[in-house]
Amino acid sequence: MSIKNLRYWVFTSGERGIHGLDWGIKHASEYFSDRQQLDTEYRALLKEFGLLPSLERPAEEVGLILLRWKGADFIAGFIFAGTDHGDRPNTSSVICVIPSELVGRKSVNELIRDIWAKNNIAEIARKNSQCRPDTLRLEGDSVFTENVPYFKSSVSWPSYYNGWLQIDGKQRELSRVNAVKAPVTQMEIKPPSRGKLKIIVALAAVAMTFSAVKYFVSWNFESNSANPTQEKIPEVSSDVAGSKDQSDEQKPSATLGDNSHKGDKGTGDAGIIELRKKLTEFLADMIGEPKPDERKLIVKIGKWDKEKASLFSELQSKIRKISLEPKKPSDGRSVNVIFSLRRPVSNDIDTVDEVIDEILSQNKEDKH
Repeated sequence: MSIKNLRYWVFTSGERGIHGLDWGIKHASEYFSDRQQLDTEYRALLKEFGLLPSLERPAEEVGLILLRWKGADFIAGFIFAGTDHGDRPNTSSVICVIPSELVGRKSVNELIRDIWAKNNIAEIARKNSQCRPDTLRLEGDSVFTENVPYFKSSVSWPSYYNGWLQIDGKQRELSRVNAVKAPVTQMEIKPPSRGKLKIIVALAAVAMTFSAVKYFVSWNFESNSANPTQEKIPEVSSDVAGSKDQSDEQKPSATLGDNSHKGDKGTGDAGIIELRKKLTEFLADMIGEPKPDERKLIVKIGKWDKEKASLFSELQSKIRKISLEPKKPSDGRSVNVIFSLRRPVSNDIDTVDEVIDEILSQNKEDKH
């Protein structure tokens, strides 16, 4: 069967799309109905190979990336240097899904050449481009035959454990950081000796007995406490039981977006959504990676102005504690935003979305 088109997506910053103006999916083939899920899966794959969502910015030549995708499919990407909404340097990547059926027919460089020749990849990658078709063509006349990017050294289609990245002609092999170890075969599993087996059985019996006694005592105590003058506890009707189960499900939890404490300002689904929106807008032009420091999270943003000051005032009344360095930043200058947290956070936080998730999560816990 002839494959005439390829699915693809554009990943960059400075355009409206997933995560607002921050790094994310800005365009994707209609096949990808859930762009949020696609964004998450793509970020996770890059992270497993030790790559940032922004990848690396080429100075001269178009960069290339090649990784194993889902099942037996692959992704091949073209990486361009660009600028975001604040004219800061960024990258724009056009990522194509290569079906496994094509792998045995053409080499990596042959397929990259065909994709480039039959599609205006550079225009698709351009910021706010209006020329982004639903899929990329693999058949038809070759239109773009100049400056064709290709891997300088011959490469094979990667396995689950490796991949390829080329920036400005410098090619390197990637290794999956969190590679899953090969499962232990049945022949390698040794059964415990008879003596050890007896000990395990005895310990299991003791544990089960202890659990049963603990449960009985706890149940009996609660029953007597709730019904001090009754010898029997009346049976609960199915309607009442159903109501109890439903109320249990509606108890406050630490997850985002629940409806608990609706009387409090900034809580409940609407409050969480609004707070996330404000934080996304406030941190849209984050510079570099956030810096965890004990129970503080320092985020550097650029171009302080009246709009940022207004957003900052709103956030002060809704989240645990937020401050600035300098305390009175000048217009047009960068500023460090410091979030005080209940507990230290991981150094793995590197995107605006992850910063917001952590802030909302800890802020949510303060409400309970």
